[in-house]
Amino acid sequence: MIAPQYDPPPQWLAENKPWLDRAAAHWSARWPEVMTVRAWLSSPIAWDGYATIQLEGALQAAVIYLETGRTPDEVYAGIGDGFHPPRIPVAIVRFGPDEGRPIHLASAGIPPKVAVESIRWRRKRARVDVLGIPGRITVAGGWAKGLNLPVATLTTPWLDFHVFADRERLARLLKEVRGLGRDCTRGLGSVLGCEILECARPSVVMDRGAPLRPLPVVQDGDDAFVVIAGHWKRVDLSRCEIRPCATMAPYWHRASVELCASPIVRGLSDLSEREAA
Repeated sequence: MIAPQYDPPPQWLAENKPWLDRAAAHWSARWPEVMTVRAWLSSPIAWDGYATIQLEGALQAAVIYLETGRTPDEVYAGIGDGFHPPRIPVAIVRFGPDEGRPIHLASAGIPPKVAVESIRWRRKRARVDVLGIPGRITVAGGWAKGLNLPVATLTTPWLDFHVFADRERLARLLKEVRGLGRDCTRGLGSVLGCEILECARPSVVMDRGAPLRPLPVVQDGDDAFVVIAGHWKRVDLSRCEIRPCATMAPYWHRASVELCASPIVRGLSDLSEREAA
């Protein structure tokens, strides 16, 4: 497999450079500080107990919409698998090499202890009695196929994200966040609103050796280390998983995936309980 390049194709860059320059001027983190973003939810959020929920993807979509009036899918059209989409600022500090996958200083979504895992059903049934189409309609496949699919979700009033960001610019972007997680276009993870709370955490991406978001990892025998802003940190392997993860938006792009130390998702609510105490 050809290693992906870390710049978009030259033709795409030439066409999109004006709004990328505006985004860099409008949404870079100028005076960052540690804070907690609490996203209040009006519907269950897609939650499989494996992949984390990150805030940066929703913020990136907001930046793209504000600067171009288009969706990320429309903007990223024409960028092949061999190239990575551009690094778009979202008012959160990033660390990492200039070429490669920079990591945002933002934790994964942390639910409260009252959150409950649940199942939602995605249903679709063709109304063959009202379609008025002559001939046979096959509901076992094709465009009229009936669906009754279970979707793993989390029913929770809110998710907390610890971030190191520009408060003013982040607050402006949060007003444009309408959904979080997969399937937000189908009504899951709908956001009522976001508030910014004070946070006294010494680190927004680590908690006593456990990562709070997927972080690129280096293994040395029985030990594992992550690099955060130029500092090597030992990872507690009993409190994380070592597996391939997407480290930056867009998370569906294969160039975003690398070997990471990822938090044990079902243990994140325990962190919320400790902080409340």
